[in-house]
Formats: sequence, structure tokens, C-alpha cells
Amino acid sequence: MKMGFILALASMGFVACGSTSTKSTSSFKVRMLGTYVLPVGATGTSNPRSNTLLFNGLTLTDSAGTELAMYKDDPKTLKIIDRGQIVFQEANMTTYNGTIFTSAVVKFDPTVIVTSKTNTATEIVLATGDLSLVESFTVTKSKEQVLTIKVEWGDTIAIADDGTESVTAPTFSLKYEAQ
Repeated sequence: MKMGFILALASMGFVACGSTSTKSTSSFKVRMLGTYVLPVGATGTSNPRSNTLLFNGLTLTDSAGTELAMYKDDPKTLKIIDRGQIVFQEANMTTYNGTIFTSAVVKFDPTVIVTSKTNTATEIVLATGDLSLVESFTVTKSKEQVLTIKVEWGDTIAIADDGTESVTAPTFSLKYEAQ
């Protein structure tokens, strides 16, 4: 009796371990975080507390050259800190399973509000607010497609003897990851 019970439990464990996920929905998201990596030209001694940006859009281009506007809502304000945050998310990309995208453009307003640890807000203007990724990826069934934006902002704030703060622009990078 004991042996039969143990075998039954063991076989249930094997079934549970070998079972496959029933998730069939592919998804897509853009996340963003600030990092303490020094951008080229940074000469400061302090890191920002946050960067505030205006997210304007996201466009994917497929292998046939057709552009797909993923974000169609009004611009939204994002306060980026040193932990990953979701900028955009499309929960169901099943329609695009198997579609090869060759590029992505994430669009922000080039004006950035940098807030220091002393809560001083400084407005800077970047050369462009567009972040481009030219890398092919395929929307895969049951997978999450992720674009990660990293803001390298280490030591971008310099503080003068009189307490005046000056800010060097951060560097942005965009990378694709399938999860």
C-alpha cells in the first residue's frame, strides 16, 4: 500500500515536471532604467535621482518595409529612476507570430528634466529624442519580446562651490531581448 502511494505521488511529479505551458500569447514591451555607467564626456561628481521624459511613440518596421505604429495614444510623461519600468506594453502580439521585424524606433521628446539628489530640476535638450534599433527579430509564439532602454547617467551632475548644478546629457542605448 505504501509503495503504491509513493509511486502514484512520484508519477504525478513527473507529469507536473514534464507538462508544457498552455500560454500561447506572444507579447511585446519596452522597459527603461537609469544606470550609473558614466556616459562619454561626463565630468560631474553626482548621479541624478531621476530623468523625466515625454514618450511619444513606438514604430516597428517589418521585413517588407511596412511600418507598424505600436503606440497610438497621447504622449505620456515618464519619470525614469534606477529600476526598470515599463514604458509600453502590448499584451497580445499573436497576430504577428512569425513576423520578422527589422527595426524599431522609440520616440521621445528631446527635452529631458534631470532631477538631482538635492531635488534641483534642470532642463536639458538632447540632439534627438528618437532611439533606433536596427536588428532583426521575430515575434515568437509564447514569448515576450522586450526592448530595453538604458540611460547611462553616472556622474552627469557637477556641483560648483556656490551649489549651482550643471548637467551633462546622459547616453541612451536600446537593446532587444526575447524572454
